[in-house]
Amino acid sequence: MPETRDDAAPEGHAPLLLPAASVALVGQVPQPREAPPPPPMPAAPEPPFTTITWWQLVDKLEKSGPAVGLAPGQDLTLTALTLFLVDLTAPFGYGVTLPTLALASLFAVPAGARLLLQDVVVVLSIIDLQLAMSGICSVHDTGAFPYSLSVVVDGGVVRLIDHTSRAPDENGTAGAGGEVRWINVTLTCPGNGVENPPCAARPIREGWELGVAALRTVRTVGPVMLSLASDVALPADGSWTQVGDRERVAGRARCC
Repeated sequence: MPETRDDAAPEGHAPLLLPAASVALVGQVPQPREAPPPPPMPAAPEPPFTTITWWQLVDKLEKSGPAVGLAPGQDLTLTALTLFLVDLTAPFGYGVTLPTLALASLFAVPAGARLLLQDVVVVLSIIDLQLAMSGICSVHDTGAFPYSLSVVVDGGVVRLIDHTSRAPDENGTAGAGGEVRWINVTLTCPGNGVENPPCAARPIREGWELGVAALRTVRTVGPVMLSLASDVALPADGSWTQVGDRERVAGRARCC
């Protein structure tokens, strides 16, 4: 079992203030060591992640605000961690969008501060993951999706390959706070992700990926956003055909 920590905030109501200008919180990653003699039975592998669970702090977080407060000029880095937030309601807040994506219920990141999450898995409740997906690629505002090759909503989870957003400020104004950087971060839920996701978003770098995207998104309830690289060419095997007049309809094609 991964190491689990549930003491991520003090007992009082005030957020935990970082003591230094730059702080890094790193999970327990296995370190290379000299090979011992072969054991009689295979040794169990060390857990690659440290899990931080907040369930004992849910009431305090919902009543008194974020557990960790940064000051302007401070940096906080979280890497090789799993944040288990299933018991926390709306950890991203409400009205989720990609430009303003932030764990506002956990971290206060004012203007001038910076939060970096790298190689992190965020485990949400199914409802909160659905809300996050709906905000990222909403059917009500399809123009809000930035069409980024670094954001993937697929297979019932969200993968932030390399994304930068802005946290709310101390008054709760979305996008007016400090920088939040997401590198190789997965938003998921217990089980195998959302079974019928409200939307999907995939980068397309090669023509064959269009067919894969069509098959993988058949269970998606809402819109499917495809971010195409500038040099994508359709396969020449006849699986894609031109739709309509070639001179009048540019860029439209039909698969299979």
